[in-house]
Amino acid sequence: GIGATYSASCIDPKVLNAFQKYLMEDTRLGIPLIMMGESLHGVMSTDATVFPQSIGLGASWNVPLIHDIVDVIGREARILGITQTYAPNLDLSREPRWGRVVENYGEDPYLTSRIGVEYVKTLQSHGVAASPKHYVAHGSPEGGINLAPVHAGERELRDTYLVPFAAALQEGKAMSIM
Repeated sequence: GIGATYSASCIDPKVLNAFQKYLMEDTRLGIPLIMMGESLHGVMSTDATVFPQSIGLGASWNVPLIHDIVDVIGREARILGITQTYAPNLDLSREPRWGRVVENYGEDPYLTSRIGVEYVKTLQSHGVAASPKHYVAHGSPEGGINLAPVHAGERELRDTYLVPFAAALQEGKAMSIM
């Protein structure tokens, strides 16, 4: 059977919600569907609001603004039937050649931690599980090549790259992790 699905943009929310109702009320175990989606700068759906990319939001250093944006993202995700999103991205932009730097809030672990915690708390207040990503140090690959090795010692990992992830889990109580 289906236990999880991805991409709200191709499923009518009414159909998804009807399927969810069926799974929870008319099946033996009543296990809900986990509907996953992306939400780095808005829910990935033609019916949702698009916000500036993360690097621009990070440049604002405006955590209350992040709250307001994620409040909209959380409401729209629930309306679309999404119960988990792959966000926030807590990678640090320490390798400017990496083609996905726009997904990050910047190079500063403190700033990324504050934004990440606010993102997680606000999203999850709407019943949508946050999944901080992309694995620790993923955003600093050798030569800026996506999925290339990251050359960082244990101290750098602990003192720099792990900081936003630890905050998202310990302070934000993230319900999921990538």
